[in-house]
Amino acid sequence: MRFSTVLSSIFVFGLGTYIALNLAEAAASTWTPKEIQTLESLSIKQLPAMPTNSSNRYAENLDAMKLGQQFFYEPRLSGGEDTSCSSCHKPELQFVDNQARGEATGIGTRKTMSVVGAAYSQWLFWDGRADSLWAQALGPFENPLEHAGTRTQFAWVIKNYYKAAFEKVFGALPSEGFWTNLPKRAGPAGNRIERENWAKLSYTQKDTISRMYSNIGKAIAAFETNLKPGSTRLDQYIGEFTKKGSSKALTNSEVAGLKLFIGKANCVKCHGGPRLTDDSFHNIAVPTPKELEADEGRQRAVLTLIQSEFGCFGLYSDDNSNCNPITGNQTAALAPDGAFKTPSWRDVVGHFPYMHSGQYPKLEDVIKHYNTAPKAIVGISELKELKLSLLAQQDLLAFLKVLNAPVDAAPEWLATPNLP
Repeated sequence: MRFSTVLSSIFVFGLGTYIALNLAEAAASTWTPKEIQTLESLSIKQLPAMPTNSSNRYAENLDAMKLGQQFFYEPRLSGGEDTSCSSCHKPELQFVDNQARGEATGIGTRKTMSVVGAAYSQWLFWDGRADSLWAQALGPFENPLEHAGTRTQFAWVIKNYYKAAFEKVFGALPSEGFWTNLPKRAGPAGNRIERENWAKLSYTQKDTISRMYSNIGKAIAAFETNLKPGSTRLDQYIGEFTKKGSSKALTNSEVAGLKLFIGKANCVKCHGGPRLTDDSFHNIAVPTPKELEADEGRQRAVLTLIQSEFGCFGLYSDDNSNCNPITGNQTAALAPDGAFKTPSWRDVVGHFPYMHSGQYPKLEDVIKHYNTAPKAIVGISELKELKLSLLAQQDLLAFLKVLNAPVDAAPEWLATPNLP
């Protein structure tokens, strides 16, 4: 190749880069009124007050919060007395575990979701099979792949270690006669012997134990209301721009990525609002890991939700007057097939790997997935091919890295409590 040709190529490449950088700089200083309105809706300052949940009358009880914090770290609330909520919801990792699938007593089929800000959600778990934070907290305790414990075991832990603190919040425990001959391990979801032990109990015994069990979840939920998402550089940018009309909180590339986020890439459709999630369910054609069976997601979960004894309409709800009607009347036929809950993208960089079973290790993989819009294995995908250029994908990635956020909580709620 001649020197003049090489020089010409360098000039053209340099000119293209110069034009691209100047376009990005120009874009960084201009927002339409509609875009500004969208930006303001993403600010953490738009986060409303913590919603009340009438099905848990203890959600704002300080003593319940303190007890729930202890329960969150209590390994004796597991079959092997070696697993706690904090085993997977690790405080040092902002209450996730960075594993593709949760691993405790066994390895599950889905990724551990963060509990930070979860109290704002109407539906919990990837498939929304719980309609309250306290019901979600109960799920892992009896799951054989998670805590693998039983209800009477948990009742004995309360009696032996937490009697005074529990009674202060929830009232007196049953008299001593109740505990005579009560099996150490019995529950409806245990092994064969544990289920047989449960079947032998009277209705009153089962109801009393199950109510104690539900109160464990209500205490943990009360504690988790203190864990809120913190501020990011995006929030700084929005605050400065809306106040002064300019901001240096983001680079030109990051602003270009933000424009894609609310514009052509349309990430904001699902990752909108101050928590960067719509708390809804979508089929985005995520591939099934080869070692797992195809996951129906939300559709199968609806039946579980309706039948749950710990649902808003269940036996152990403190008030069902404000329950979402979907809990009572939705059928599986109305639920999206192959759909999963939109996770919050606050601190998305720290929540790797990504998708409901940790299918993608990097954010670059997530962007590529949305860009190419593969066909769904289960159900019908909502995605349409974005056809973003490589530079646009890099800008979008740069913006997503802006969303690092600390947990907004008082120091005492981030500390490991002393256990009795």
